[in-house]
Amino acid sequence: MASLRPQLPILQTNHIERPPDFDIALSGDDLVPRVGRDAHLEPIDETIPLELPNERTIKLGATLQHKQCEILTSTLISNTYLFAWFVADLPDVDAQVVAHKLSIYKDAKYVSQKKQKLGEEHRLAAKIEADKLLNAGFIEAAYYTTLLSNVVFVKKANSKWRMCVDYTDLNKTCPRDAYLLPNIDMLGDGGTGNKVLGFLDAYFCYNQIPMATTDMNKTAFITDDANYFYKVMPFGHKNARATYQQLMDKVFSHIMGIEANPEKSNAIIEMRSPNSVKELQRFIGHLTAISRFLPKLFEQTQPIIQPKSSCATTNVNKFFKNTKTL
Repeated sequence: MASLRPQLPILQTNHIERPPDFDIALSGDDLVPRVGRDAHLEPIDETIPLELPNERTIKLGATLQHKQCEILTSTLISNTYLFAWFVADLPDVDAQVVAHKLSIYKDAKYVSQKKQKLGEEHRLAAKIEADKLLNAGFIEAAYYTTLLSNVVFVKKANSKWRMCVDYTDLNKTCPRDAYLLPNIDMLGDGGTGNKVLGFLDAYFCYNQIPMATTDMNKTAFITDDANYFYKVMPFGHKNARATYQQLMDKVFSHIMGIEANPEKSNAIIEMRSPNSVKELQRFIGHLTAISRFLPKLFEQTQPIIQPKSSCATTNVNKFFKNTKTL
C-alpha cells in the first residue's frame, strides 16, 4: 500500500505547449492536478542514510534529536511494506471500496476531438508515456470510441515533458461531485496538540483507484500510435479529487474525528454581549473559527451585520444568546 495524502495541489497552466490551431481553453481541473509539483522540496540540512529491510536506502535529517531519530527509524523499519518504490508495487483498490464513475448527463453531447498534430519531440514523449502506462496496466487500446480527447504536454522542472489528457469536453458532460474536500481550518485544528507534523506523498495516487467498468471507454485519448482508455482513475477529471477523498475518508475513518477547538469555544461562551462595532467584529471572528460546527452561519449573521438595520442591537443580543447554547 502506498503512502497516502489527500491531493491539494496548486493548479498551474504554465509551460503548456499547444498546436497553433488549438483553441480550447485549458485551466484548473481540466488539467493534471500535479502540474508544477515536480520541483520537490529538498532537505536544507545534512542527512544520514537509513537502510531498510528491503535493501532500500532513505535519508533522515542529521539535525533530528536522538530520541526522535530512534522513534522514526523504528517506525520506518517496521512499516517498510507500506511504501511503494515502483508502479508494480502498487496494490489495487477493490472496486467495491471505491470506483470512479463519470455520471454523465443523459442529454450530454459526446465530443470526439479532432486529432491535433504532434511534433516529433511530443510524439516520442507520448509513446514513452503510453508504453509506461500500458506496462503498468493503467490503460488499454480503445476502439469504436464516442468520446475522444487529445493529449497536451507540460514542461516539467527537469525539462522533460509530462503528457496530460485534455478532458475539457468530457468534464462538461459531468455534474460536479459536491463531496466535501479537506478544509485548511479542519486540517490545522486536527494537528493541535501534536509534536510532529508529517507529510506523505502518495505514489500514483489517483491511478490506484479503478474506473467504473461502464465508463472506461469514455476516458479515451489520442496518440499517433493508437487510441487508449484508462482502466484506472486518470488525472484531469474534475471529480477525481472527490473520489480520492472518499477513499481517504474510508481508509482513515478509524482515526478521523472532528471536534470544535475548546479554547475558541470557551472564548465565545465567556464573552459578554457586543456593545460596539469592534466587539461585534471580534465576536464574528470567533464564530468564523468554528463556522463548520454552526449550520447556516452566513444567513444567521446577516441581520446583525447590516449597519442600517433598526433592530441590529436586538438581533445581536438574541443571536449572541442562541449561539452560546449550541
